[in-house]
Amino acid sequence: MFKYGAITLQPKDSSLCNAESDQKQLFTRRKRSIYKFIPIFFVLFSFLICYAITVSLSFTNIININNTTSAAEIKSTYLYITRHGEKIKDSLPSLSTMGVIRSNCLVNYFRNFPFGIPIIIYAELSRSQRAVMTATPLSIQLDIPIFSIRDELIHYIKRNIQNNKDGIILSIMEHNDIVILAQALGCTTCKSWNYDHTSNITNNSMYNTVWIFHFVNAELMSFYTTSYDINNTNNSKSICNNTSYVLRQMGYK
Repeated sequence: MFKYGAITLQPKDSSLCNAESDQKQLFTRRKRSIYKFIPIFFVLFSFLICYAITVSLSFTNIININNTTSAAEIKSTYLYITRHGEKIKDSLPSLSTMGVIRSNCLVNYFRNFPFGIPIIIYAELSRSQRAVMTATPLSIQLDIPIFSIRDELIHYIKRNIQNNKDGIILSIMEHNDIVILAQALGCTTCKSWNYDHTSNITNNSMYNTVWIFHFVNAELMSFYTTSYDINNTNNSKSICNNTSYVLRQMGYK
């Protein structure tokens, strides 16, 4: 103990100094140990991020592949069927004046059709040219190719649908053959073209009706009928009255 006037100085305990020194050294060693692990933590963290990104991209690719596959597997086909235009008489193969009006009328009618414009027309070629003549204005003005087939039209259309060809098809035929085609495609309720579903009567002069069949992967899924009116029958350039399309869903089994 040292005394300087009124102040007394007492030396610090050496054991306390040693303890403080040991604590500082321990803290320094721990800090250095932690610093050693920082690069390892950084590498692990980077690896986890890369792994997460890889898994996410793989999952996204799987979803895209499944969606693409599903979309490729589902094929939708629409078939529109209507009767050729009116005839002069059975012995003449051409259209009457009203038949010509109707053929021009159909251009605007199918131009705005709810399910889309046909991409191909099959015109029945029988003892007359009426189906081809009815289809000609459509073909010219809407740029749709015509395939005229004489005897195998029904089998050809059925085969194309079974092979999922041609997204939207229009077939123009004689009314008796329309029923045969519809039944061959699976419509067991399609028994008469001349039956007017609107008035529930039989009309032997049914020309303004369209039958619509929807197929998914070649299986018949729905059947609709619709009809149209003709404006101003005195004008061969008349257009169909298609301000609204009334689709009537029908049973087909």
